[in-house]
Amino acid sequence: MTQTVQNNYKLSIRFAPDGFYLSVYEDNLKLTTKKVEAEFSQLAENQIIDLLEKQPELQNSYKSVRLIYQTRIYTYVPVAFFNETEITDVLKFQHRDLNGNEKVVYNRLEPWEAVSVFSVPGNLESVLKRFLPEIEIEHHLSALMKDHVMMRNGKSLYAMIRNNEVDIIVLHDNKLLLLNTYEFESLDDIVYHILNVTVLLKLGTDECQLMLLGNGNLMAAKELMTKYFQTCNSTELFY
Repeated sequence: MTQTVQNNYKLSIRFAPDGFYLSVYEDNLKLTTKKVEAEFSQLAENQIIDLLEKQPELQNSYKSVRLIYQTRIYTYVPVAFFNETEITDVLKFQHRDLNGNEKVVYNRLEPWEAVSVFSVPGNLESVLKRFLPEIEIEHHLSALMKDHVMMRNGKSLYAMIRNNEVDIIVLHDNKLLLLNTYEFESLDDIVYHILNVTVLLKLGTDECQLMLLGNGNLMAAKELMTKYFQTCNSTELFY
């Protein structure tokens, strides 16, 4: 797999603890997506390499390649307080059960003056850095913010609905107030988490713009949330 400017095809590889998704785009149009099951914590580096080499999508050249890792083991730090030598301690403060085999990495969220700190299985990180050393591994919320969170004044709440989890991002005048992930079993749980955040942060649903993102339960969630928010929009996407 190589990067080239000679075609318009882009590859996104979104890793998670239980496998990875391969998505091929032409310009910004998604052409194909497939999931490959894998428990990276149980695999040796050579087994990860063998698994990746079996995928036909990884035998081609692309205009760009993106590496995204989805995990709940993350935190964010204001850039003014960020120290690269302390990232493991910072993550352990929030996630005391951090596995010693995990590699702690980070993404700079420059527009919001913050840094996302998260962990990746050490064996997977080693393989990716060996074969694609020039490509940054992005946390799934870093990728989401770069692609879909708009710079605007006022109060904004983004809710990314994924399977049984909802990621909530809150901004006020482009300052990041909250970035957190909540589990849910029903749409009522999603409504509860969003409204609870608005109460805790004193956002005011009449002045806070709500954006719902995701690929499931989106329209039903929007129908419920329009009862509470004066401005509620939705965009179907997959991260």
